[in-house]
Amino acid sequence: MDRVLLAALFFLSFSACRVSENGGNASTRSSVNEPRAAAAGFSLPSVTGGTVSLSELKGKVVLIDFWATWCGPCVYKIPAFINLKNKYAKDGFEIIGLSVDRGRSQMTGFIREKGINYPIVYADAELQEKYGGIRGIPTTFFIDKKGRIAEKVVGGNEEIFFDKKIKDLLMEEE
Repeated sequence: MDRVLLAALFFLSFSACRVSENGGNASTRSSVNEPRAAAAGFSLPSVTGGTVSLSELKGKVVLIDFWATWCGPCVYKIPAFINLKNKYAKDGFEIIGLSVDRGRSQMTGFIREKGINYPIVYADAELQEKYGGIRGIPTTFFIDKKGRIAEKVVGGNEEIFFDKKIKDLLMEEE
């Protein structure tokens, strides 16, 4: 019985939490022949102070993650993101957490407790729509050095999945 429960929890840790009724795991990527769309710009206050502006990160590979504290797969990915930020920041890589949490009073404590080393901002409905409407979380966007969306991934994945995509984007010519 314990094995069945563990298997179920493992599977659920990689599925998406629903934000609306159309959630689910999916990945969409720009093919080599199709042009990448520009990522929607934003400049928002960070939960821990200062402002986070996507335009200021042009020239870097950026991982944008729509997430929430109540979403198991979202929280599961945090240690991987911390590791990846530590591993690739010196190479021109940044992560921005875009929280869809409604309750905001506990976020600073959550960030401190988890040791999150990347900026967290709140994503309102308007920003979510600019990114095609966020139906399930986590929804992660890989942004290339030119500020274009290279790939969108809905649902959770292991660190090695993100590591490969980040390395590939860092190696792309500008």
